[in-house]
Amino acid sequence: MIVLTHTRRSFSITSALVLLLIFVSCTEFSLAQTSRRQQRQPRPKELIAELEPQADPQNWKTFTSAAGSFSVITPGELSHQQREAQSSDGSVQMHVFTYYANAEYSISYADYLAVIENQDRQSQFLNAVRDAGVKGINGRLLEDKELTLDGHPGRSYRVEYGTDYGFLLVGRNIVVGQRLYIVSTTYRKNALAVAVGSYEAWALKFLDSFRLTKPTLPLTQ
Repeated sequence: MIVLTHTRRSFSITSALVLLLIFVSCTEFSLAQTSRRQQRQPRPKELIAELEPQADPQNWKTFTSAAGSFSVITPGELSHQQREAQSSDGSVQMHVFTYYANAEYSISYADYLAVIENQDRQSQFLNAVRDAGVKGINGRLLEDKELTLDGHPGRSYRVEYGTDYGFLLVGRNIVVGQRLYIVSTTYRKNALAVAVGSYEAWALKFLDSFRLTKPTLPLTQ
């Protein structure tokens, strides 16, 4: 169960890992959105299924990553990429899972060399991850909350970005031991779906479905 509480914190140091991850994914998403149609019109069922697969409840399937120790419900097949990035802890391997259908659904995780959870730097680290994401897309932070997932700490946030701040990124960052999870969705704020439903509702469905498949107690040392 995810528990959210409000928090207000100042910006801090940036993280090269998250800067690379969110900048790349959101930039690709913005470019893909240039031809997005804004008006809802009646369409044949087959065409609607192709344009808005997330509108069909039957398309939402559970995806489980044994290596990543997580599961999530997604409206389509997630692609997997592995990238190497530099952080203050040194080089880390970043696993990125994405699906795109007029909105982007993404999960990534990376294992740092040192434990983050319940350490002195935990709060600073989470702030840095959030701030790097905002800075990397020249965005504006709209909302920031603390959260816990199975007792593990994290952040939930909303960022507007792009031309006239017309796009929205909704993200949740969670630390489990030395691992960082980033779960996010990005979509045009005022876009109308061509089928019954909304991008905001589909985004929350995806985010709320994220689970740790090997729950562990928070570290005490």
